[in-house]
Amino acid sequence: STVSQLGYMFLACGVGAFTLGIFHLMTHAFFKGLLFLGSGSVIHAMSGEQDMRRMGGLKRHLPVTYWTFLVATLAISGIPLFAGFFSKDAILAASFDANKGLWIVGTVTAVLTAFYMFRLFFMTFHGEFRGSEEEREHLHESPPSMTVPLVVLALGSAVAGYFGTIPFLHRDWLGGFLSPVVAELHLAGETAAHGAAHGGTLEWILVGISVVAAFVGLGLAWGIYGRGMGLEKARSLADRFPAAHRTLLNKYWIDELYDLVIVRPLRWTARMCWKIVDTIVINGSVHVGAFLVELTGDLGRFSTTGNVRNYALYFFVALLGLFGWMVVF
Repeated sequence: STVSQLGYMFLACGVGAFTLGIFHLMTHAFFKGLLFLGSGSVIHAMSGEQDMRRMGGLKRHLPVTYWTFLVATLAISGIPLFAGFFSKDAILAASFDANKGLWIVGTVTAVLTAFYMFRLFFMTFHGEFRGSEEEREHLHESPPSMTVPLVVLALGSAVAGYFGTIPFLHRDWLGGFLSPVVAELHLAGETAAHGAAHGGTLEWILVGISVVAAFVGLGLAWGIYGRGMGLEKARSLADRFPAAHRTLLNKYWIDELYDLVIVRPLRWTARMCWKIVDTIVINGSVHVGAFLVELTGDLGRFSTTGNVRNYALYFFVALLGLFGWMVVF
């Protein structure tokens, strides 16, 4: 979910709406921080367990965590009136002006975001508890040191969007605040950030599509996971669509592709550099130098006999060499 929200920020910057990228960064800080800390509260209650397949039914045991986590889920899913709705809708509106293909990708991503976030929410807090009896006995709400920050972040996740850029209301408080340091590139004329790129009717249509996308994802998650039968339905779908399940399970083989295209060539290059540069050039030069030092020492040792006649001969040969050099040069 972090990567998908960063994707929206990159999308905003890519269409020149830098203010909207910062706006989503601001709203995202509240609901993503809340999701992380809420997950920590759940893990604390589960005595360290992190597998959602062993959770379920935690609503009655963790009421504060439940309601604050719901606010974060609604916000990141783009449900109206929560912070994420305003920043995500503004980014989608700006991308619609710049590139319809990017707008379609962003809208589909909104559906997926709502789906997997409410999948997480329903599997964790609804249905029957799927852990052990020992884990059930230890279920408890987190202490105030953990729940009070959840409440504070939930408040921000609910209202932070009202202080930013709202195209369909022609309100741009954050843009005005950032205007001295952030310049919009206006890649497709006036961006939706300032509410001037298209008429009011089209703006509301785009808002409606954004809202529908969020509720479609929520509805799909509820239909599969909302009634406590998610695991069985998921297994059934996996059996019906094995190729799609295998593709998603392997994350589109992105890791394998990265290993093939990036990691292995770099590893081969590093190995070749090690063999050529380190072994041949560096080590070779050290070995050659050591050999020359040893050779010079051997020659000096062999010539050092302690015999005066030999030393006189060396002196005489050196004088001949010196006179010869003076005559020639």
